[in-house]
Amino acid sequence: QSQPPCHLSVFLEVTDSRNTSNDWSCFVSHRLSVVNQKAEEKSVTKESQNRYSKAAKDWGWREFITLTSLFDQDSGFLVQDTVVFSAEVLILKETSIMQEFLQQENDSNNEGLQPEAVRRKGTFTWKVENFLSFKEIMENRKIFSKFFQAGGCELRI
Repeated sequence: QSQPPCHLSVFLEVTDSRNTSNDWSCFVSHRLSVVNQKAEEKSVTKESQNRYSKAAKDWGWREFITLTSLFDQDSGFLVQDTVVFSAEVLILKETSIMQEFLQQENDSNNEGLQPEAVRRKGTFTWKVENFLSFKEIMENRKIFSKFFQAGGCELRI
């Protein structure tokens, strides 16, 4: 995808979310590599954490490795017409619930002018089950919930 085409682009894409709702999402930590078959420590590896959704089904890099390096016979990436790709993926196991309800309040400060006010109240609960799996990631990066609506605002934890 680079212009002019001088790099290999590598992306991780959700192809089947197993969820037909329009608001599905999942938080993924991933490490993608083009493996150096002669010296593994020379492999090109990049990592990222992203929330995948119907609107953002793929994440990756347009300029992952130069085509010059990839096709160089001595580089170790292309050996006997074979390139090896690797993907390490960790998906946050999460559930979330949004509850909205009307709440009546007695306002004693208005001295009878408006004895009861009605307001909307929302509670968003985000449950993360494999939390310790993301401990190292949380030291350097943000982990966030899917977006939710409250009071006309789009929010996330």
